[in-house]
Amino acid sequence: MIHLDENHWLVRSILNFFVVYKYVVMIGIPLIYLLCVLHVFFTNFCKRQSNQIENNSGAIEMIDRQDQPPV
Repeated sequence: MIHLDENHWLVRSILNFFVVYKYVVMIGIPLIYLLCVLHVFFTNFCKRQSNQIENNSGAIEMIDRQDQPPV
């Protein structure tokens, strides 16, 4: 049986991992949440913009067709 005290390299590396991991979680989770919110916002914004462009082009086509005399 290996005696592990708090100065053993394995114990120190595990404790250091958890100390660093705490900060990774504290920074990473809000960052992932922020990225998801921005992604949803921009996808909806881009869909809205493309829908407006399609609607406007449809309106322009209707105006162009009104100018032409019926065949």
